[in-house]
Amino acid sequence: MKPLIIQVTVGAAEGGEKLAQLLIELRLAACVQRISNIQSTYQWQGKICHDTETLLLIKSSQEKWEEIQKVILENHPYECPEIVAISPLEVEKKYLSWWQDSLRNL
Repeated sequence: MKPLIIQVTVGAAEGGEKLAQLLIELRLAACVQRISNIQSTYQWQGKICHDTETLLLIKSSQEKWEEIQKVILENHPYECPEIVAISPLEVEKKYLSWWQDSLRNL
């Protein structure tokens, strides 16, 4: 199982709790970290926007990438959510073992 970290932002009001809970329940993520109160500046529909958001760091695997995207798109409040996958170069062995075990359907 190849580890993957998926970065997703949600509005500060949503906080990402529901999405995090769903991903864990479906065993699509070993862990979802929520980093609150990030300040995002971006262009959307011809306007520059400044928003407070929550960043989700989803610990998963390459094998679950397609299904994770589907779940996020079906449950995310944004019209065009950020869904970015990052492959870690190295992961400490004991933590990697826990990560992979958490994603297995028992």
